Amino acid sequence: MSEKEQKLETQDVNEINETDQSAASDVVAEEIQEDIATDGVETVDLAEDAEAIDAFFDQAKAEASSPIAGINQATYNQLTKRNQQFLFDIDRYLIDEMPYEVRTKVYEEMVETLLAGQLSSQTARQIYGTPSEVAVTILEQEIKADEEAVTSPDWMIALDGSLFLGSVFTFLTGLSMMNAEEGQATYMGVLTIIVNYLFAGLAMLMISKVIPNPDAPKGERGYLRYFLVSILAMLVWFVAITASSVWLPASINPAFSGEVYMIIAAATFILRYYLKKRLNIQSDLF
Repeated sequence: MSEKEQKLETQDVNEINETDQSAASDVVAEEIQEDIATDGVETVDLAEDAEAIDAFFDQAKAEASSPIAGINQATYNQLTKRNQQFLFDIDRYLIDEMPYEVRTKVYEEMVETLLAGQLSSQTARQIYGTPSEVAVTILEQEIKADEEAVTSPDWMIALDGSLFLGSVFTFLTGLSMMNAEEGQATYMGVLTIIVNYLFAGLAMLMISKVIPNPDAPKGERGYLRYFLVSILAMLVWFVAITASSVWLPASINPAFSGEVYMIIAAATFILRYYLKKRLNIQSDLF
């Protein structure tokens, strides 16, 4: 091949390479433009989403920026300055004494009352009194509610009922023995006394499980069930006492004088009072 022919062939190859490179460059350029366009759309969408999120949190922050627990700013702003200060003063007393959720419920009710009072130009002090008095009252009511909500274990309720009801029956038995004529007294031996206290506790425990709920809907308050269970519990108690008195021989179930029964009754009643305070026994019965 001559030198001239070689130059022509080299020139043709270079032209073909340049053409391929140009085509490839055009394809890459088109892809880049598409990517830029796509990225631009996504950037705009992300920016719009970010603005919406920021606006949402700004609104939530504004609504929750009230200094009073559970009261949003919009509602708080409806109160007069004096009423706002009144709630703020109360919260200073309660913030370390009551959890946030409990204070929220208290303040929601108070704000509703204060807003209604503002319509007739009533101030917080006219409605409730001083902030310190209100705070003390709220704390006392909360403590009382907590105590009433707590129910003691079954064994405590049975023990308390045993000592209470058992001591009452023992006292009445001793009294009847002291006032009865010779040969007419009903005697209760030492084992019968034990049976008396045991079944008295069982009866009280049974009754405590079916205490009626007066706040329940009509027909679901449980008065009939309470009535039936109470009769059954008392019946079991009296049958147990009578059976032990009749069936247990006097050799293992000796009787005491009426004075001894009254002393036993007084001692167990005092013990019941002491244990109720000592153990903080909570019951819906008494």
